[in-house]
Amino acid sequence: MSMRQLFQTDLRRGLKVVTVFVLCALLLSVIAFYTNTVFYKKAVIGVVRIYGYLIYDQDKELYLRMIDYAIQNKTIDAVIVRINSPGGYAVYVETIYSGLRLLASKKPVIAVIEGIGASGGYFVALAADRIFAEPSSFVGGIGVIAVAPKRVSLPSNSLETGPYKYTGFPLLNFSLVLRRALNNFVSVIKERRGSKLKISINDLCKGNLFIGTKAKELGLVDEVGTFWDAIKYVMKILNRNNYELVSLKDLILKGSGLIHGSEIWKKCKCIDLNQANVSSPYILQIYYLYPAYINMSNLSFSYVQFTSIPTTVDLGLKNAIVIDFSHNNAFSIDELEVFISKAIQHGIKIRFLTSSYRLPEAFSEKPLAYIIINPRKSFTVSEIRELVDYVKNGGKLILIYDPTRTSPESINLIAEEFGLYFSNGFLFNMYKNYGVYRNIILTKFGNCTLTSNISELVMFTATCILCNESYGIVFTSNNTCLSYTEQKGVYIVVAKKDNVIAIGDFTFLVSPYCFVADNMRFIDNLLKFIKG
Repeated sequence: MSMRQLFQTDLRRGLKVVTVFVLCALLLSVIAFYTNTVFYKKAVIGVVRIYGYLIYDQDKELYLRMIDYAIQNKTIDAVIVRINSPGGYAVYVETIYSGLRLLASKKPVIAVIEGIGASGGYFVALAADRIFAEPSSFVGGIGVIAVAPKRVSLPSNSLETGPYKYTGFPLLNFSLVLRRALNNFVSVIKERRGSKLKISINDLCKGNLFIGTKAKELGLVDEVGTFWDAIKYVMKILNRNNYELVSLKDLILKGSGLIHGSEIWKKCKCIDLNQANVSSPYILQIYYLYPAYINMSNLSFSYVQFTSIPTTVDLGLKNAIVIDFSHNNAFSIDELEVFISKAIQHGIKIRFLTSSYRLPEAFSEKPLAYIIINPRKSFTVSEIRELVDYVKNGGKLILIYDPTRTSPESINLIAEEFGLYFSNGFLFNMYKNYGVYRNIILTKFGNCTLTSNISELVMFTATCILCNESYGIVFTSNNTCLSYTEQKGVYIVVAKKDNVIAIGDFTFLVSPYCFVADNMRFIDNLLKFIKG
């Protein structure tokens, strides 16, 4: 080989060595760049704190601004949503959920339930890619709460073009509206938790709260852990070892401003739904909200006592039904309008007794029947004796009790004299109901004139009657529960012992509920029994 050839060979070898050296240097530079700019670069984690009630429009707008900031700002690598909330107004909860789902399509979103994530609080958590819950936090409370719209008294100086222009929908459809809202919640749970759930949807919809560790077992959350565990998880999926936390609230508000629902929560106050309604422009208030945080005292019924009604013994009671109105009874007379009109069709007069001391005189005229509805004032010993004697002498006594109106103590003073007793709880059925769980459908009947030609009744929050089984004439299905005992079984809703009828519901008499199923036919049968 010539010198020239040797030189060219050595040159080629040298070029190869230089090329390899340059490539190694470039590779090391890339590795160094990646290490310095990616692995060692701090992960910026945005923090959204859902704290307290979601019941104010301005709060909703603020949360949406936080979410939008996280979407638009490319320096934010992931978001952790810290939740300590019992929920709030359904539309606001759903809007925040939708915003977080959009954010999750852009970058990782992790939720941490701290304290409580109930109802709407849990709904919001479902938007996350992964849900953490502190071990002793409370999770669940799936369900819907709403305050029924009031009956509208039409103004005399305005006209409307449709019967539901003021109310938005028939009052009878209220339960069905709630069912649809619950179905929205359930659909999100199925979509987001899917096969992870280890609890049936029916059991979940009972509204139970579960401690964090149990929520993990049931598949409601992915991990038992704290905010710091969520940070570790984010660091792992981002492949970083340093991080920086950024409060999105502080970025939006520049360190000032209040979240109204949080301020109420901080003061450990329950919310007043009447006040909450003022903050919302919507006619129907539907909440994904855990009821323990509602001021229930403002949701009690109020009934007008018509003191101008004359004492009925002066009006003649032959062929009349006397309705007790002298024991602070929890109903208003206009609620009985349909019953009164049906009685008139049967040729029966209706009289109201407003002075209990005239009871002996009333019974002396031998009215067709005496009806007691939801008394809140106890009967005296002498009054009970008068009622017992009235029944012994052929009089008919109708006892009606609604567990949503009052406690049963006063009416049970009478019922016990005849071997009957109204329970303190209400009946519900998670599987077969009219809209919501406590609107029970009844299809089991005894052979009696009261149940003639009846195939189905619907009672809106009824209780059961404890008595000899032979007295029962209307029964629940065997998967119905009593709230007081939480036991499934067949319960008696209407009982008859000789001339005494006990009915564990009042709504079957009231419009529009009296027009559901065979409820109106049941009223007709009751009047036929009274007329004899």
